[in-house]
Amino acid sequence: MVSIIIPVYNAEKFVSETIENLLSQDVEKEIILVNDGSTDNSLRILQTYAKTYDCIRIIDKPNGGVSSARNVGIKAAHGEYVIFVDSDDILEEGTLARALDVFTEDVECVFFSYKHVAADNHVISSISYLPTGKYTLQEWTEDAMRLIKTHIVSRLGAYICRMSIIKRNFILFNENMSHLEDIAFGYTILQYVKSLYYIDEPLYCYMHVNSEGLFRGYCYCLPQSTEFCLDKVTNVISVDRCSGYVTELLLNCIKNEAMYDVVEDSVKINNLSFLSRSKYLSYLKKSVMGGFYHKLLVNGHFHILLLIYGFVPRTKAWTWNTFVKGGVWVKRKLLNI
Repeated sequence: MVSIIIPVYNAEKFVSETIENLLSQDVEKEIILVNDGSTDNSLRILQTYAKTYDCIRIIDKPNGGVSSARNVGIKAAHGEYVIFVDSDDILEEGTLARALDVFTEDVECVFFSYKHVAADNHVISSISYLPTGKYTLQEWTEDAMRLIKTHIVSRLGAYICRMSIIKRNFILFNENMSHLEDIAFGYTILQYVKSLYYIDEPLYCYMHVNSEGLFRGYCYCLPQSTEFCLDKVTNVISVDRCSGYVTELLLNCIKNEAMYDVVEDSVKINNLSFLSRSKYLSYLKKSVMGGFYHKLLVNGHFHILLLIYGFVPRTKAWTWNTFVKGGVWVKRKLLNI
């Protein structure tokens, strides 16, 4: 049996489509819907489905975040296999059956490609990694940068694994993380996988329909979660093989602190202070600007760093918007419209 764990928070507009999609997956399954303190009509929708389908179980809990909701689902699950699906995403028809067919005694995880899909069902992009086949962990992580940049491991719905890996190694989501928790979880699991199977077809559909999703929120613990993520990644992949990713994560961390105006400066300074003590900080020096940011961090010039790093992207955005508006004005003048 497959345990399908879905955290639900204010998903009344799209959760029905996700549930219907999962009900159509022709495998023995339990669908665990964890209502994480929704304030809209989500719980009532879930209850309607639970009354009709025996395979659906509902857990209603106070709001505690997506990691908390998934952990509750893990503890309640009875399946031999587990997959985590977001409340606004779907799987291609037959995905779970295909995944179960390639599990063998020594295959502990089955990964598959995924695609980004717009609200109008237009496919934005498809993401793949390697040809279809069986891989050892060493073979799977050989191209470290490509593996990391495809986010195959961190896209929770893009793999199904044996529940025994999670239960035997006491793996749970870090409930103190509000960002990158999926990356940390994925690489934690990968540490215990000796061999896996990969299906190079975009079977998981990452739907961009949820305006209340994580990307709108601000992560106050981004520096801490970044460090946690790097620890997990580098336990599987040598940090020297993924230095570009390390640098990118650190720079994105600084960018988040600089760009969010709604956050108090004291919080930003505290987060950058934590980042300045990161054991990975020296990787910033691999580029000219990164070296400059590194010097500001280690010397505690956090206000200057926020000013500079926040100024550059805002200036680019202003310049670009001005250029586009100017081009439109010129075009209208030339066409007399």
